[in-house]
Amino acid sequence: MVLQMSGNREILAKHIVDQFVQAISGTDREQWVGCNPEDCIFVGKLSPQGTMDSFSSSVQIKQLGVDFRIPKQDIGRAALQIFPQGRFFFRVLPSLVQQQKAFLDNFNETFTASSYDDFSTLMKALESGALTGEMQAHRVRLLPVYEYIAIDRRQESLEVRLSELYNPAMDAGSVSQDSPFYDALQRQVDALCMEAKERKGFMPCQFRDKVKLTDLLSETAWQTYIDKQCAHEEIDMLPRFDYCLRVALKGHGDMLSVRVALSNETPWEDESAGFGMAESKGDRYRIPTLFHAGLKVRYINTAPVPLTLDYFEDDYKYDPLIYALGNNCNAVHDSLRSELKTTQVPYFIQNRLKTNDRMAIRFVDLIDEPVKTLHGIHDEMQKELQRWRDDFAQRKDALTETGRRQFDGEIAGFAMEIRRFALGLMLIENYNMMRDAFCYMNEAFLSVARHKGYDSWRLFQIVFIVSLLLDIAAHELELDEEVRAKAKTDAVDVLYFPTGGGKTEAFLGVLVFNLFFDRIRGKECGVTALLKYPLRLLSVQQVQRVANILAAAEGIRRKEELGGSPFSLGYYVGDGNTPNRIRPEDEKRLLESSQEELDGAHRLLDVCPFCGGATVHVVYDTQAHSLFHVCNGAACASGGRIPLYMVDHDIYRYLPSVIISTVDKLTALGFNANFHNFLYGVERECPLHGYTAQRKCLVPGCTCSASDYRKVSMKDPAPTLMIQDELHLIRESLGAYDAHYETLLAYFVEHLSGCNRGIKVIGATATISAYAQQVQHLYCKEAIRFPAASPYLDHNFYSFVDQEDISRIIIGYAPFGKAVVNSVAYSLQYLKRIVWHLSKHPEEVLALSGFRAEGTYVEQRRAVYELLNDYWMILEYNNVKLESNRVLQALEDPINTELEQEGVQPLLAKKMTGDDSFQEVRETLSSIEHAKDMQTLDFNMIAATSMISHGVDADRFNLMLFYGMPGNTAEYIQAYSRVGRKHTGIVIDIMRPSREKDQSYLRNFMKFHEYKDILVDSVAINRWATKAVTQTLPGIVSSLLLNHYRYLLQDARGMEDISQFGQLQTAIREERITADEIKEHVYGIYQCSDHHGAVGTLYRQTIDRSVDSLFEALRNGAFDRKLYITQAFESCYFKVMLSLRDTDKQLIVAME
Repeated sequence: MVLQMSGNREILAKHIVDQFVQAISGTDREQWVGCNPEDCIFVGKLSPQGTMDSFSSSVQIKQLGVDFRIPKQDIGRAALQIFPQGRFFFRVLPSLVQQQKAFLDNFNETFTASSYDDFSTLMKALESGALTGEMQAHRVRLLPVYEYIAIDRRQESLEVRLSELYNPAMDAGSVSQDSPFYDALQRQVDALCMEAKERKGFMPCQFRDKVKLTDLLSETAWQTYIDKQCAHEEIDMLPRFDYCLRVALKGHGDMLSVRVALSNETPWEDESAGFGMAESKGDRYRIPTLFHAGLKVRYINTAPVPLTLDYFEDDYKYDPLIYALGNNCNAVHDSLRSELKTTQVPYFIQNRLKTNDRMAIRFVDLIDEPVKTLHGIHDEMQKELQRWRDDFAQRKDALTETGRRQFDGEIAGFAMEIRRFALGLMLIENYNMMRDAFCYMNEAFLSVARHKGYDSWRLFQIVFIVSLLLDIAAHELELDEEVRAKAKTDAVDVLYFPTGGGKTEAFLGVLVFNLFFDRIRGKECGVTALLKYPLRLLSVQQVQRVANILAAAEGIRRKEELGGSPFSLGYYVGDGNTPNRIRPEDEKRLLESSQEELDGAHRLLDVCPFCGGATVHVVYDTQAHSLFHVCNGAACASGGRIPLYMVDHDIYRYLPSVIISTVDKLTALGFNANFHNFLYGVERECPLHGYTAQRKCLVPGCTCSASDYRKVSMKDPAPTLMIQDELHLIRESLGAYDAHYETLLAYFVEHLSGCNRGIKVIGATATISAYAQQVQHLYCKEAIRFPAASPYLDHNFYSFVDQEDISRIIIGYAPFGKAVVNSVAYSLQYLKRIVWHLSKHPEEVLALSGFRAEGTYVEQRRAVYELLNDYWMILEYNNVKLESNRVLQALEDPINTELEQEGVQPLLAKKMTGDDSFQEVRETLSSIEHAKDMQTLDFNMIAATSMISHGVDADRFNLMLFYGMPGNTAEYIQAYSRVGRKHTGIVIDIMRPSREKDQSYLRNFMKFHEYKDILVDSVAINRWATKAVTQTLPGIVSSLLLNHYRYLLQDARGMEDISQFGQLQTAIREERITADEIKEHVYGIYQCSDHHGAVGTLYRQTIDRSVDSLFEALRNGAFDRKLYITQAFESCYFKVMLSLRDTDKQLIVAME
């Protein structure tokens, strides 16, 4: 059986979108039975005049329109042909069958002990006397049934000549009330009302009496009931629908602005006033709202003059032209038909960005013939560069001066990429250790790739890896100074590629090369790389990915007998996610826990990275005093224990090769003396409990003596590489504080640890703006973007936009006239109903135009079922947790109640917000990733906040709904990038009508998505923020004392452990540590030189004042001599940060 999956997914996704749009706009049916269209239609609604809804959370509009410009010189001949559209609803009589069904449903609901399958059975029970008197007297309300009449049912138009409207003296004009235009419009309105009145089954009056069983025994009995209601009713319910068109002109120099608007002029009336029945209001006989409202304007003998956005004046990539703007809607220009059309649900088709695979960079080729293969890439890069230069030569005269500089700068950026790649190639060609490490790295990735069905690098990945080789190795190799000077070790490489494009594999390639290079050059143990994430969730899925590649690398290390300790991974995220240390009470709990409890609380891996089996468990080793992951698989290459550490204290003791952490963990430098081990290395190893840089084992109560320790000599112990993923999230106060700790870490490595070198930093992001400024504030370093910006929107050397492959279908709407939370809840219901229906009726999918499937009919149906697995999980995004809770409450009733009544699976939600634990998030993502059949999971929806916007990679997220637009463009891009990573994704933006910014998104929907990458806000960060230094300085000073001076002085009598106040005081009094020396270090850490002008001076003044005050307080303090250093600091009003978010003192409010 063959199913054309790629094209079929696009067809299916389009069909789901079409069905959804029809549902929310009410165009999916001709008749509404049992419900009021007002409650079920969420888009395209114009409210009536005089609507009294002041207590509603909804935003109501009464008109929509389109604005555009034409040349003023066209006034004499220009005309507009206006086609209004919309629908008015009114009640019609239910058929006998419809009313019988409604009666039966209500009867069975009321008399639960006596249930009847159909109405004929109920009639027989009546005839046989089986019904009680109460049952016979049972009455129900008349079933509400609505039909609509469309104002565009005949495609009638109204034409206006602009010369008849325009007043040259006023340079403006509009249609006068006594013009033939309005006479023609009134005739259309009158005809609409008359036609509605003459509709078969139209209800001319209110029906007061409820329907009893005997009224439904026959068509005759039913007609008798109807006649009786009409005979005694006096209130006229005839339709009084009304709408209006307006055309206004306003001159602007040589241009004439034109506005065409459609308004609902139907009066709002409380037709049930005086009867006191809320039920009557819910069953309105005529609904004054105009539904599915819109306009089509055909221009004659003229054409719209587009607006040119000033922002793009110098741009040569983007289309800066906007032909029309919608008012309370979106507007679309169709030049082929000379038409402007409004739309309430704009679409944007985002085509897939694909890597350039014309050059297959296979792992085996790089292993067997690395130099030849890389030379082939270099040659192609040179050819591409020449094409850019030739294109620039042809186009430069048409560009502005700014445009020429930009284009030339982009060429220069790519040229530098080529030079750096050539340097890396030269190292592989001329240095055996570089070539060996490079080949081993490729072997490791080949081993992982075999299990995932690919055999090659993406082009940008291998170019990036090779380009950074010199930066990694420059401090080790015997290089000419001319070559060494070309290293960019002190620059930050910003790896910029869209989400799902392969950034992670690119920087992991550099990381794995670095691991092998370290072993080959003689670094046998210690930390090679730090991999940091801004948030804990971002690191969850990366543990398995990094563990897999490290396991493959470890297999090669063993095979090639490279020596040293095994490649290992540390998960360093801290308390609340993984333990900081194992205390006696923790040990008791661990020993008493079942295997299931241990796994549920602490397991990080779902499958073994060595054998791939789901045989991983967590065990507590009492002798090692550690939590370990073990694999129970037979003959697993791990040997049983997986080299993964997750307790902070274990990570200090075992110094894993790679550490995954959050940025917050950098603050540990200021309060934990064991951070020293990462940077300085260690000198001893306890046979039971791992490394220590102190004179004792790090595990309290260890019985080993100092003579049992193994002496250790670590080469170049500090990490060579630091990777900051999701760089754009390091911003605002978090960014300012992190900036100080980043330069603190760099200072330790370069000036204090003995390594005497820098640390290579890679930043990765999918959204980028003003990156150079952000990097300068964060690291005080130059930034290099990779790949360099391309002069072309749809391609660069590494990738191209495939116009034949849809990545995402993005639609949006603003629910005017409805509360947003209700719109979100019902939109979720509609989506669930659509996908459920298709799963039960796969023949509808098979019948879609263009859908291709082969095999037996049973095989085809099964293939459709599997296809729908990719659209089963709905991802619902909320800007704040409170909104998530509101949506979940709305789902309970009536949403799920209605779905269950229809026999549709209800929406079963899991939350993914900041309130959810690490293990809950991990298990949710794992269940999605490993589910063979999505439809068997115990949830089908995730209600999430911004925490899902980064680091959550699942090919089965393809259906996403936004509850309001996120606060900034970067967040929006990151969030919607969770869907459509592999298959065509659907994104639904529900915009808040009450927010002007959201309305702007609606008006400019297509252009916003077209321009999105350049509309990303610059990252707000300022390392020189006035208050930032006062927050971070205590931790900076404490880190110097704990992680540097403590070890310098540990052999000095009376100062063996200056983490205790008494010994620290002794060191200060004996001037083994001076304020002036500390200040010099701190100046270097903050880099507050004269070069930074006033801010540098201000920082130095703050440092001088604070350090002098601290040392004075410590020198003369009378605190407990065993008081820990950070507590002593706090007693001196010098509080050390425990987290980068540890900024505000909590205020406790208590009621008496």
